[in-house]
Amino acid sequence: MTHLIDRLTNLIIRDDAVFFVGGWPLEQQLAAALAADIGYGQPDGSLTAVSRHYELRHNRTELIRSLKTSLAALERTPQPLLVPLVNTLAPHSKLVSTRIDRTLDLALAQAAKPFRPIRDDDDVPFFSEELIMLVKLFGDTEQADHLRLTQRDRESFLGQLSAVRDVVRAFFATKTLIFVGYDVTDPGFEQLFLRISDSDQHRFRRTAYVLGAGNVSPELTTYWQQQGVELVAEPLEPFLQALATAVSAQLARSEPIPLYNPLAPLAQPPKPDQPYKALDSFGWQDAAIFNGRSDHAQRLGRRILAHPLTVLYGESGSGKTSLLQAGVLPWLAQRHTLLTVAQPAPRQPLADTLRAALVATAAATDLSPAHDDDLPTLLDRWARECNAPIVVAIDQFEQLLQNSNEAERETAVSLLHQLHTNSDLNLKLVLSLREDYLGRLESLGSRFPNLLDVTFRLERLGSDAARDAIIQPAAAFGVAWEPRLVTDLLRDLGDANGINPPQLQVVCAELYEQAQKQAAAAGQPLAQISYDDFAALGGTVNILGGYIDKSVNGLAKAERPLARLLLGALVSSSGVKQRLPLAELLRVTGVDEETAVSILQRLVQKQLVRRYRQGKLVAYELTHDYLVLRILAWLGDSFWKQQQVREILRQGVDEWQRRQRLLAPGDVELAAAQTAIHTTFTQDELTLLFASAVGYGEEADVWAAHLTPAQQAATLTQLLDHADVGVRSAAAAAIAPHVNEAIGAKLVQLVLHDAAAGETAVSTLAAMNCPTAVAELVAAAEGGNGQAVAALAEVRDKRPLPLPTALRRPILRLVGWRRWQRHKQEIFNATVRGAISGFLGFGLGLGLVLTFGLATIRPSNLAATIQLLGAALFFGGIFGLLAPTLGAFVHTLLLRLLDGRRWLIAGMVAVVTAVCQSATFLFFSNSLGSPDRLNLLLAGCLIGGLTGFAASAPLRWPSPGQLLLTMLLCLLAFWSVRTAGWAFFVGLGWLLLLGGMTGLGFFAAFNPLPKWQPK
Repeated sequence: MTHLIDRLTNLIIRDDAVFFVGGWPLEQQLAAALAADIGYGQPDGSLTAVSRHYELRHNRTELIRSLKTSLAALERTPQPLLVPLVNTLAPHSKLVSTRIDRTLDLALAQAAKPFRPIRDDDDVPFFSEELIMLVKLFGDTEQADHLRLTQRDRESFLGQLSAVRDVVRAFFATKTLIFVGYDVTDPGFEQLFLRISDSDQHRFRRTAYVLGAGNVSPELTTYWQQQGVELVAEPLEPFLQALATAVSAQLARSEPIPLYNPLAPLAQPPKPDQPYKALDSFGWQDAAIFNGRSDHAQRLGRRILAHPLTVLYGESGSGKTSLLQAGVLPWLAQRHTLLTVAQPAPRQPLADTLRAALVATAAATDLSPAHDDDLPTLLDRWARECNAPIVVAIDQFEQLLQNSNEAERETAVSLLHQLHTNSDLNLKLVLSLREDYLGRLESLGSRFPNLLDVTFRLERLGSDAARDAIIQPAAAFGVAWEPRLVTDLLRDLGDANGINPPQLQVVCAELYEQAQKQAAAAGQPLAQISYDDFAALGGTVNILGGYIDKSVNGLAKAERPLARLLLGALVSSSGVKQRLPLAELLRVTGVDEETAVSILQRLVQKQLVRRYRQGKLVAYELTHDYLVLRILAWLGDSFWKQQQVREILRQGVDEWQRRQRLLAPGDVELAAAQTAIHTTFTQDELTLLFASAVGYGEEADVWAAHLTPAQQAATLTQLLDHADVGVRSAAAAAIAPHVNEAIGAKLVQLVLHDAAAGETAVSTLAAMNCPTAVAELVAAAEGGNGQAVAALAEVRDKRPLPLPTALRRPILRLVGWRRWQRHKQEIFNATVRGAISGFLGFGLGLGLVLTFGLATIRPSNLAATIQLLGAALFFGGIFGLLAPTLGAFVHTLLLRLLDGRRWLIAGMVAVVTAVCQSATFLFFSNSLGSPDRLNLLLAGCLIGGLTGFAASAPLRWPSPGQLLLTMLLCLLAFWSVRTAGWAFFVGLGWLLLLGGMTGLGFFAAFNPLPKWQPK
């Protein structure tokens, strides 16, 4: 027992232990009194059960009244255990009480030990490390509204995200727990313990002690040992008296030796060189000048310790980074808890970023060297050395959501999930981000379903906090502020939402610098920042508006626009600062390296830009989001569109290289419109743009112009394997100018195995001469592959192709069918044209001849003439219809189905028209009973054959020339028929008319008539 008392004494003296004080046996006595009052006889006689029954029987008010009455009587009963318990406390001890009476308060008061009760969240800001803190977990009768009596009351309270609960759970994570006044056999104690502790992390808690546990079963002892709890069987009162004696003796001696803390350098860093940070964020080295946020730092620190994962959010400029680094980090370090703050960097794995940040923070401590250990190993080793959790905060988490590609995000989220769920790590995670990105965390819901259950919103500074942030840093340097100046600053900087920390820091830094200059000019040390300094700078508005402009205007005139470009490149198109490597900055802005580095160096000195080293690379980032609005106003809309294009390409290239993911059509159009920056695109970006334009049918020539034919061919070949069938088809069409044997083989594979894209591939093969590819298709077709047969048919449809005997007929049949389907409308139209032309040409000529050219037919009057003319025209049209109609049909059909051989087709057309014309004349002779059938048959052959051949012959003459030839040959045919005495015994004039009209009709049947354009 002596060893345990010594151990607990040291923990109490060093404020490294917390007492949990229960209400036993008073709570049982109170429950019995309430039960007797209502005649309660249920087996569960606990205070929570009796209170619930009492409230149901009566009401809440009556329950409180009866409770106070019973407590008044019980509190007068001596509580012998409280006196030695109070005597064990050091002046700074912490207690958590689940008692609802005030006997512990009275005992502390009687012992003249100053303390502060914490009953609800409103009391937590008054938490002090210098006084005894008494946390009333379930309230007490002094504030009846905060009493938590029933089990439902207590469960509801413990389930809330409250500051009081954070205080208690933080104790569980960082201190040794000493339970007094609890019955370990009571299920209520077990429920309480598991509810307020992180049961999944019990292996990392220090051993807790239950004093006065008595003799319990071995099974129960083993159970609590598994929970990290040691049951002390010694009688409680003597043990407490012995412990109180030991504590008193230790306090009476000299100052106790503090517990070794390997994080001591982080806990109390020395004062920095300057009191204000302007736009630079506070680091842990600046803790001495980080004022106005102590309450936030403590509350956030407790919340972090109380939960495995916390989301910190607030508006841009609220001071999240500074709070973590200069507020929470030192506060946790005082509790032996290491916090590291990491910011995601583009193109750098999050695991490397976290490890680098952790190693950099640990380098300032007495922790063992990192060596080459990986991240999980370091987390585990250093948590053991600290005997406390390690806290990893990912600051500016929106950078990971906004400026990384999908693969980087997935890898990072997977890492966080692995760390979060690794039960072997004593680890707390913090995600810090801007408030307007909070909704984007929903995308992580599959990995972190309860991600937003534990949050902490950081608001702007209130007036009191802002006053401290103004006055206290200067006071640390022996400098005061003129009171009315502070009042005016608070008025100028504040609004309904509070005061923006970056604006406050800028104004204070400028005023401090101005006051230093004035003091130096007067040869005196700086003692006060006066209103005159404020007036000299033109007031708050001029100080704020001119800070960044003053910094940039301090550069040489030629460098100012370059500085604005460099600053603009560090802002994403969505208005978020982004970290860029120097090489990327140079490419984006076009500034040469020597000039850019020189300008950036001075911007770093002005605290506008922060420089980072990522391995061998140097990167830059704006010091604060506050700068963004001013930079946005500097640069025009075209710059931000260009910036948007760069961001799209920056993320898109990686997705293209990893997954062949193309840009959206709208992104390609946006990039195409930004012609001024096309020359700054990398080869990978141009390749992606070319591939995306081809894949989605956009204009690709603008990107092809920047790529060699070999690069185009390689990209298109890559697209032939794309997951999207539309992209494969588009690539198969676009690759035609680049087809070689290798690409031809690739296209053949598409034909044989990709039905959708294969159609386009066949068209490309058909248009290009690729014998090897055709040979592969022939081999596949001979093997019975139907797709290969169809492909060969399409190739054969486009150009002549030697085919094996076995394949020739089926393929030619397919070719004929394809051509028929493709040209059948054209054939139909030509046939109709032939019918109309024959009807009008021959009909008009013969009609006029029959009406006016024969002496045997003389109409007696005009009406008879018109009637005869109409009948003759119709009869002549029917008579001349057949030959041009069938001739035009055969002519167009053969032209479309056969490859070339146009003279042969003209000959075949001549045969058809000769036969048809002979048949027509023969039918005419039979209808009129003419005995000269042979003569008419010969006449039809001569007229139809000669005219049809002339009209369809593939002469390379102008159309008027062939029309004239057709009419002349038709006249010659008619003249020959008349001369031979076969038919058409009319005058020469009428014969010329008949021959000319018939020739015109035949020509129109086979050829569109030439369009005469007036001069």
